[in-house]
Amino acid sequence: MKAILIAFLTALSFLSWAAQAGEDSGGKISLDVQDVDVRALLRALAEQAGVNLVLGEEIKGKVSVILKDVTPMEAIEAVLNSIGYTIEEGKGYIKPVPAVRTEVFKLKHADASALKEVISSALKLEDIQIDRKTNSLIITCAPDLLSRVKELIDEFDVETEEKTLKLFRLKNASARSALEVITGFLSKDGRAAAEEGTNSLIVYDLPERIDLIAELLSRIDAVQPLPGKGIAVEVFKLKYIDANSAAEAVKQLLSPQGKAFAFLPQKSMITPLEPERAPAGYGARPIYYRGETAAPGARREEFEEKWSDTLIVIDTPDVIDRVRSLIRKLDVKPEQVLIEARIVEISTDASLGLRGEIEWGWELKGPETQLKGVFSSAAQESPSGIELGKVSIDVLKELMMKIRALEAEGKAKVLASPRMTTLDNELAQIIVSDRIPIATVYATERFTTTSYEYLDVGIILTVIPHINEDGSIILDVNPRIDSIKEISPSEEIPPVISSRVAHSRVIVRDGETVVIGGLMREERSERVERLPILGKLPIIGSLFSFKSQVRKKTDVLVFITPKIIR
Repeated sequence: MKAILIAFLTALSFLSWAAQAGEDSGGKISLDVQDVDVRALLRALAEQAGVNLVLGEEIKGKVSVILKDVTPMEAIEAVLNSIGYTIEEGKGYIKPVPAVRTEVFKLKHADASALKEVISSALKLEDIQIDRKTNSLIITCAPDLLSRVKELIDEFDVETEEKTLKLFRLKNASARSALEVITGFLSKDGRAAAEEGTNSLIVYDLPERIDLIAELLSRIDAVQPLPGKGIAVEVFKLKYIDANSAAEAVKQLLSPQGKAFAFLPQKSMITPLEPERAPAGYGARPIYYRGETAAPGARREEFEEKWSDTLIVIDTPDVIDRVRSLIRKLDVKPEQVLIEARIVEISTDASLGLRGEIEWGWELKGPETQLKGVFSSAAQESPSGIELGKVSIDVLKELMMKIRALEAEGKAKVLASPRMTTLDNELAQIIVSDRIPIATVYATERFTTTSYEYLDVGIILTVIPHINEDGSIILDVNPRIDSIKEISPSEEIPPVISSRVAHSRVIVRDGETVVIGGLMREERSERVERLPILGKLPIIGSLFSFKSQVRKKTDVLVFITPKIIR
């Protein structure tokens, strides 16, 4: 006891002298002691540091320490490290704890091998053992790292459907910033954590989500930060505009190292049927839009679209601020257009009475110089040609009354009257068609098989409205009418299909109607006339029957009325 007291007084007196000598160095001390009782030295240093120190019985023995220009707390930590301990802070006190501890973590759901690989890489731990029988991890490391290990295990040892655990090491982007970006791309039960010590991300999710996040991180991590400016990443969730278009708009604001790209192009949409038949620059074209605008009952074809609502920008913070301001101006709610269409088939004789009330092929003033339309080669072969006209609201009412009267007489037929709403500058399409089977015969020496492919024959109308500042509407109109011209008696010979196609761009006022005419259809049929009773007699009945070829020619008028929804 006397020896401990002497050692304590010696250490205390030395510390008092060292502190006085180090007053000019901001409260730091220097220490040079040999074989001093460690408990006495720690108490003296705690007194000097002004902290409460809790010592257990396991802290004992002697130490020799040489320290220069350190704070009392740094001296305490150095002394404890020399005997295999470190500091643990409590509420109003500190106490020594072993510098390394061993703990067993029994996993409930995650695979121990997979989790070991991720934790050892993320935290740079080497002393991790696996108990495969109990699916446990045995980890030996510093207490502060053990607490981080517990957090990671709690985060990823959860019951979910089959998922993949993967570690991503980042070179340029910070793990914390990248974590904020990828959070929105995780599945409902997906999890991710950032490990700033190794600048890594740990992601636990479905394999397809892991692949998606891997692609995203590769783009983010490819941008090298500018010296002294740092790098920032921001995800813009757009409501109304396509992220591909937004990326092109913001590129002019980026620094040489900056990047902007659309992400997550995983949606399905309706595509115009055979839009490649339209001449370049007219009619249907690949405009990406949100939602579906096909008429009810129309056959729908799906494909992976290029439309995306997610824009990711990587650049310096000041550039991100400018991009944010531009996005606020661009991502505004677009106007909508209600498109009412009527497709009427009418006999050529009856159509002559209606044509006088339609203003055909009118000239325009303003940005569009004419309104004649651009037609396909099929249209130019028609004797009458495809015509374009317009009617006012009052005249349209009169025309519809006359068409209903002709319909009652069997001289007209309304094929379709769809109504649909689409966004400004977005495509809307109507398909009114029949599925005609086309037979293909395959013959071998032993067997003959027949397979069928189906062809859409009918009416396809594609419309794209563009609203001008003055309230007028530019319409890109693409009507197409297919009909069976001739059917062969043999299945091996496909039917002859007649097609009528037009492509036009017109300007109309809100509520005004565009009329497309000249889409002629001709049907051929065979009519058999017989004398009563005699015409049905066997063998000689043909002598009292007469066959004739009937040609029925009709005109198809397409009425399109766009109305701006306000």
